[in-house]
Amino acid sequence: MRSQYQYRWDDAAAEFRRALQINSNYATAHHWQAFYLSAVGRLQEAVAAIRVSERLDPLSPIIRTNVGTVLFWARDFDTAVEQYRDVLRHEPNFWVAHWMLGLAYEQQGHVAAAVEQHRKAIDRCDAPPSGVIASLARALALRDERAEAARLLAHLSSQTCPSLFHMAAAHAVLGDRDAAFDCLRRGRDQGESWIAFVNVDARMDPLLDDPRFGALIQSMQFP
Repeated sequence: MRSQYQYRWDDAAAEFRRALQINSNYATAHHWQAFYLSAVGRLQEAVAAIRVSERLDPLSPIIRTNVGTVLFWARDFDTAVEQYRDVLRHEPNFWVAHWMLGLAYEQQGHVAAAVEQHRKAIDRCDAPPSGVIASLARALALRDERAEAARLLAHLSSQTCPSLFHMAAAHAVLGDRDAAFDCLRRGRDQGESWIAFVNVDARMDPLLDDPRFGALIQSMQFP
């Protein structure tokens, strides 16, 4: 997806328009358009687009999970939780839904439930993605298990390609802003996909008052 990996927002918008002109019933195009619209802060349009994608492909677990993800970025955490729970009723072993449910629980203040969901996501993966482990570290830090959170982050730092956005979110809870911004800048420079949503993800809120956050947003040239 051009908008996520290269931050060429106008090109991405044009590509989605062309794809949907060719086939307006292409669920995947509506799916990725919803992500683009989320990244650039057009959140009501994003929710509408992901709902169209869900209507066109109602059996896709990733599309149905990402309905919740778009709602998460739109900060409708209650509806996001309902969506993830509904996915898990039909796909109880779908680790992405467990992970995202954990993120939504965290925003509701249900930190213990968030830890539980992140652990379930890890248990359901042969090789747990670093983003899930970093999310567990963040939830543990919120639960004041700071030593274990720091241990997990140190382990991730030794990996070749860790999920820098999710590590930044964990460092923010631990109060290490320098580490958080180092991760965000590196993620931007490497074209990491989640960095595209830095301007809408609630986990970035503790960093908003730092001048480095504004500089990061400006460097990404959001429309």
